[in-house]
Amino acid sequence: MNNVDEILMRKTINFNGRISKEQIKRSIDNTYLINFDVTEKCNLRCEYCGFGPLYSNKGEREQRSLNVNYAYKLIDFVFENFRKNERLAKDRVVYIGFYGGEPLLCMDLIKKIVEYAEISRDLSISLRFALTTNGTLLKKHAAYLVQNNFRLLLSLDGNKIHNSYRVYPNGKESFDVVKSNIDFLQRNYTSYFKSQVHFNSVIHRRNDVSAVKEFISIEYDKIPATPSVSETGVEECMVNEFKNICKESRSDISINNVYKYIKQMDGVVYANYSDLIFTKSQNESRYPTATCIPFSKKIHMSVDGLLFPCEKTSRNYKFGCVTEEGVQIFYEDIVKEVNKRYDEIQKLCNACEQKLFCQLCIFSALEPAELTKCPNFSKEVISEGVFLEKFRNDPKLYKYLIDEYYVF
Repeated sequence: MNNVDEILMRKTINFNGRISKEQIKRSIDNTYLINFDVTEKCNLRCEYCGFGPLYSNKGEREQRSLNVNYAYKLIDFVFENFRKNERLAKDRVVYIGFYGGEPLLCMDLIKKIVEYAEISRDLSISLRFALTTNGTLLKKHAAYLVQNNFRLLLSLDGNKIHNSYRVYPNGKESFDVVKSNIDFLQRNYTSYFKSQVHFNSVIHRRNDVSAVKEFISIEYDKIPATPSVSETGVEECMVNEFKNICKESRSDISINNVYKYIKQMDGVVYANYSDLIFTKSQNESRYPTATCIPFSKKIHMSVDGLLFPCEKTSRNYKFGCVTEEGVQIFYEDIVKEVNKRYDEIQKLCNACEQKLFCQLCIFSALEPAELTKCPNFSKEVISEGVFLEKFRNDPKLYKYLIDEYYVF
């Protein structure tokens, strides 16, 4: 493999991209994931929860649940866009995802949305369903999830000690209940478990990447995603509590970084069809940071009917809404806001040596006041050897990235 510096000299990246109303419309027209924030209710009180007292950038959680009629309206909106262009609907696969809170607390609502989507779709559209869950109610609803072939993302931080931040409101650990439910699913629905169950393990002070991966691999023959506890949006009065939970540093290179490494160095791996079709030159104009064109990956609806590019987007930004009157996308506001943010951050991005591997989104990781600085800014180049060592230590990783990581 060529030296990284030589490859980067050959591939000049200029962070001066702009977005337009037409690009956003095209993203919506090509949506392949509709994601619903089913409920703000949760039966756990994980100590590092992004919606918990540590953070201030996700709004107040008021124990609300989604208005099912708003969900219907968003489904109608997306499907109607497909019908306007027969090419868009032909042999199309659309994911409908459920998020929370804990979505399994609202299974009746989920069933209504699934049923409505099935009835509303054209025959040329195939539906797939996905759900992110803490696993506490998994056994109770396993039969329905398996019957409808849900893709499950299970939250488990490793063994009992690793998982000990994930507790019930009374402080009782959730590990025993969750592991029992996961074992039940694996034992009784083996083929489903193998193909449709995935793990998300948050990295913090009570675990580490290698130990978590070893546990998940031995127990379930899976490679978990390993995000760190979020470092953005922390309440000023909670900084000490946050430091007691957040790991100070990580020597491990994340899966997201490895994916970006493959894409940049190989030149034949693409995150989506737009990347494949519209990449015309080695000298590229890019959008600063890891920010995507709004709605190019998914349309996410909060419990109060607000629309965002994903569930991680700060509520300080508004991209659209669903009301009794229907769906409204704030096209002009989005274009103005996104391009303004790009202008403010691109100089810093161009000076960063890790810009090719950036994972920050200006709408989830960076608040407006932070756009002249960046917690991940670095003048240090990530060496090629670090990535190669990652593959030597984890031979299954490349296949996992290609087969699973960018499902949606």
